[in-house]
Amino acid sequence: MSETTPVIETDSDLILLTPASARLFRSAPESATVRLTVENDPSLSPDRSYRQVRIARAFPFANPDKYIGLRDGADKDIGTFVTLDGIDKESRQIITEELERRYFLPVWKRTVRILDKYGIVEWEMETDRGIRTYLLRNIKDSVQHLSFNRVLVTDPDGNRFEIADTSILDPRSYDVMAKAL
Repeated sequence: MSETTPVIETDSDLILLTPASARLFRSAPESATVRLTVENDPSLSPDRSYRQVRIARAFPFANPDKYIGLRDGADKDIGTFVTLDGIDKESRQIITEELERRYFLPVWKRTVRILDKYGIVEWEMETDRGIRTYLLRNIKDSVQHLSFNRVLVTDPDGNRFEIADTSILDPRSYDVMAKAL
């Protein structure tokens, strides 16, 4: 009886883009649509353009400034920048704007008020982006641990905030979070 060698599947379609070969731009200055032209990139030949591009981080928390992925309007991978070193100023600005919009993440600074009624927590807080209010159901399912004391909290509508260090929470806030810690 012969042994079979396990087959390891890899993503052979991963394309590492050269930042100097790419140019991102908007169809008009006030437009939200991002476009891309890639020229003279050995990883992506022949030259090509994309009418709609989405930008995302491969590792948004662990390595936010590296491995920036681009997808086309049909949600297909275009390629990934390992680093943005060498990209033109306008493209870098567009990438920064798009990533800030996509990963909007206020950081908790202090609690203004917490109400817990019928299993729904209404948490009004001061964040680094101003006063925000979140409604949380089932706090345990709302919390994602990023590191020992760092957590990401998501409400049912997808709004998120970060608590950079749970050990500095005031007693009432800590009591609410204790169910998930």
